[in-house]
Amino acid sequence: MRMTNPHVSLTLLIAMAMSLASFGADWEQELTPLKPGEFAPLRPVEAHYRFGWEKFVAADAQFKVVALTNQLLEVQGTAQSDGFVRTLWRFDLQHTSWRDAGFRPQGFTQTEIYKRKTVKTRVGFGQSGLIRNNEITPLAESSETKTYPVANACDPFSAYLLMRSQPLRVGDRYRLLVYPGLHLYLAELNVIGAETIKVEQVPRVAIKLSLGLQQVTDQMSLVPYGKFKRATVWLSDDQERIPLKAEADIFVGAVWAELHRAEYSK
Repeated sequence: MRMTNPHVSLTLLIAMAMSLASFGADWEQELTPLKPGEFAPLRPVEAHYRFGWEKFVAADAQFKVVALTNQLLEVQGTAQSDGFVRTLWRFDLQHTSWRDAGFRPQGFTQTEIYKRKTVKTRVGFGQSGLIRNNEITPLAESSETKTYPVANACDPFSAYLLMRSQPLRVGDRYRLLVYPGLHLYLAELNVIGAETIKVEQVPRVAIKLSLGLQQVTDQMSLVPYGKFKRATVWLSDDQERIPLKAEADIFVGAVWAELHRAEYSK
């Protein structure tokens, strides 16, 4: 997660960061199909995370997954900078997103509040592509609409749900287009294997993954994402496969996220 761009922070929560790879001109042909695997779906859950920058606790976030119907899932999320870091960087986030039973995204709305501006984002996903509208205040009520002609992009949480449903065998590799709300990225995830880590000082068996990011330009070519270096994500190796921990090396230094608690609906 990055201190000055919460979109990367969101990508790291629901488990997305990466080790850069190079692709040929036909990289779009190498994307992982948006087809759910056979692993059991995530149960409705309310999860709380703590985020850090170097040794500082930097932010808290809460995410709630709700089954609206048999065909529609909603995610409600809030986040806010905390402690010493908040004196340097005021940030508050509200996020709501929707996806169907096949984990295909329907859209999301997001409000980011900083010390001197507020950014409201609305994104819709469709068969012909995705469309995003940004409103920034008080910059003369600035508004911008942008369209991407891609029908196979995911929002971060849809990408996470799709990935957790896969076999996740050692050596497996997955490539997805991910759109957190500002830029389009090609995400590559590689399954490293099982590892025992400590979460809230409790040993947990986890599935370790490395992630890599490249930015997709308006011309659909790939360029390195210079503000991001490398990251690792751990999912619980159980029936939930919930993100337990993430660590990333970015342009402001080392950042991390860790699950504080998770409460599942019966």
